[in-house]
Amino acid sequence: MEGPTPLEIARNVVSLARRAGAEQCDAIVSMYTEANVTVRLGELEKLIEAGSMSLGLRVINGGRTAVCSTSDLSPAALERFAAEAVDLASISEPDEFAGLPEPELLSRATTAAGLSLYDEHMETLSTDERIRMAKACEGAALGFDARK
Repeated sequence: MEGPTPLEIARNVVSLARRAGAEQCDAIVSMYTEANVTVRLGELEKLIEAGSMSLGLRVINGGRTAVCSTSDLSPAALERFAAEAVDLASISEPDEFAGLPEPELLSRATTAAGLSLYDEHMETLSTDERIRMAKACEGAALGFDARK
């Protein structure tokens, strides 16, 4: 992966928001990759490989909250984004219950290991391996279907 890591991006935008006046804030960075292989009658019909990254920022000032998101992660855009989130919080209605949880209530886990949320092996497959697997799946399905 080129450029800053998701954790570095999150830390940076939190720092920018704090400098812009955020009393409390947190960030989430979402990375998305897609690999979609479609096979029809043994031939490759469609191949999609795509990816994106986006950032969400929550700012809380005096119980006033703003939640914003962006996919423009350039340094100049992040500065504007953080400042705009702080500005938006200032015009929202206050909520006496708004606020970040106490730090001792948060998990200290830094990975999702052990949760079985997805098969990490899939990330390592080449395009050719994905096509081979799709053809094998279709072959198994067609071999099972008595309607041939």
